[in-house]
Amino acid sequence: MIFGIELICHVMCILTSFSILLGFNNMLTRFLTLIINCVIYYSLIFAKVRQEGERDRNRVNTGHMQSTPFKGLYAALIASSPLILLSILLIIAKCGLIPGEFASWFRFINTPYVTFYAALMPSSVMFSEVSVLSVILSALTPLLMPAVAGFAYAIGYLTPIGSRKKAARA
Repeated sequence: MIFGIELICHVMCILTSFSILLGFNNMLTRFLTLIINCVIYYSLIFAKVRQEGERDRNRVNTGHMQSTPFKGLYAALIASSPLILLSILLIIAKCGLIPGEFASWFRFINTPYVTFYAALMPSSVMFSEVSVLSVILSALTPLLMPAVAGFAYAIGYLTPIGSRKKAARA
């Protein structure tokens, strides 16, 4: 479920980034592109995972399922495992054990943050010249999606049904 949404979000972020940055490629548009990509990426994931948390809460209440409050986090970690693996490889590349050209692939594949990576690890600079802190910050970005998904699932799973109905009427 989350992996499919994540792929769709990545495609949407690629299209958004290229369409905006082809016309205007300055610091302001890079920052706005980052914000737009994050809104697209996290709002779609948040909505779907929260909805799944609500469904699971109903399944638990009716006895069709056992309680699994961390299901959203676990599912998101599994869905993000390819990007987490790429992050580990990015750190290994910084150590010099694999070619530094790997950073270009990392930037391209993890599209929601492409402009963030451009600021931290510019392609105009040799990867060996990029600071360790920049590489570590870049490598941590794939962990944001599991955190958001875990939070969204918990909100959907733990929010009492009555309070959702009251909020809908307001």
